[in-house]
Amino acid sequence: TQARSSSPDRMERKQSSSITKKIKQLTRRGTSDNPLPAGWRSLTDERTGKTYYWNTATHEVTWKRPEAPAVPQLAVKEVAKYTPGSISLETFKIDSVLGTGSFGRVRLVQDKKTEQWMALKILKKQEIIRMKQE
Repeated sequence: TQARSSSPDRMERKQSSSITKKIKQLTRRGTSDNPLPAGWRSLTDERTGKTYYWNTATHEVTWKRPEAPAVPQLAVKEVAKYTPGSISLETFKIDSVLGTGSFGRVRLVQDKKTEQWMALKILKKQEIIRMKQE
């Protein structure tokens, strides 16, 4: 007679259970009373059994439990330097309106030389003076 522990059905259930347990272990997000910050996942190193943390935005990994939400690192471009009197509306290709306010508009513009895109606030000087907002 075969022992109960070696029956094919029991073995399949045990194997399925261990796979489910492994998936849960590899993708857990923290405990309900101490959740991980947004964008982080905790994983278990298969060799050591230690928990490490994966930033889903930057793909950074760390052994130390994160305290801040995962935020992608944004590249900061150097903005062209303009001095008063060195530019005019002819410096830019003027595109669409991004916003409108009481004293003017914000337009999407592109520097003709550098081809860099930026927002340009165009104010109605007379309206500012009239409303004594100098």
